[in-house]
Amino acid sequence: PNSSLRLGIFAEPQPFNALCLHKTLTCSIQPSGMIAASAMDSGLLDAAVLGSVPWAAAVSRGVELSTSYIVHVKHGDQGLIAKSVGPRTPFDLANTKVGVVKESTTHQGMVFLIELFQLRNVTLVFEDNARMLELWDSGGIDAAFCWGEPYQELLRRVNEKETAAALVADAYMLSLWGFPTFNVLAIR
Repeated sequence: PNSSLRLGIFAEPQPFNALCLHKTLTCSIQPSGMIAASAMDSGLLDAAVLGSVPWAAAVSRGVELSTSYIVHVKHGDQGLIAKSVGPRTPFDLANTKVGVVKESTTHQGMVFLIELFQLRNVTLVFEDNARMLELWDSGGIDAAFCWGEPYQELLRRVNEKETAAALVADAYMLSLWGFPTFNVLAIR
């Protein structure tokens, strides 16, 4: 038979992405873990990399998934960067617009920060991770909580002082404050 395992992945380097070169594996880049979980629930994917928040949400709503492999614990591969002159703290996020991917680890991480620091008037702007830079550059947001290429590009701009911005917190810092996140390989 000509069957192929359908795997949903994120557009970020993962050691097992090399498996996507195998002809019995069809890999498709997923914009978020919640979309990948929905694709698994509907039978469009057989397996997917999911963040801990989308995985927990899918399992709690009854999606039949199993996992025995933690791909990686999130540390410096996702974070919250805010426009500023000089350092920023979570307290500086009051009265700002923050870009996040809806129902993702970044979304829930931002909710965690809002509650932890009792921030007021923070507006969450939901957007695909791939469009965070566009939203940032257009002035649609004051901060971005993202991962992958957009996050790496914003970090590069901060480090090379191309933009007036600062890293507020990465996933590692959130884990120290009580919100650890990780990716799992989930199988339908």
